[in-house]
Amino acid sequence: MSKYQIHSPFVCLDDITGCREEMNVVIYNPKDTQINRIALLDNVIKSRFNKSLDTTQLIHLSEYDASELNCFVEELRYYLHISI
Repeated sequence: MSKYQIHSPFVCLDDITGCREEMNVVIYNPKDTQINRIALLDNVIKSRFNKSLDTTQLIHLSEYDASELNCFVEELRYYLHISI
């Protein structure tokens, strides 16, 4: 069971960082295509955190559906070494 609770149909950057973001972009939309989810996630991670996830991590993260967004947030935080 996730400790974090997403109450929207997508994940924004502040859901990951836990703080107010100047540019609070959508980082993950499960209704988009998998290719677009991977590209968006990769771009935001590189631009905001100056990090890169490997292809396996990106593919795995892109497989979360709308009912699993809390787990998505926890896993991405784990990969980025963010604790709240």
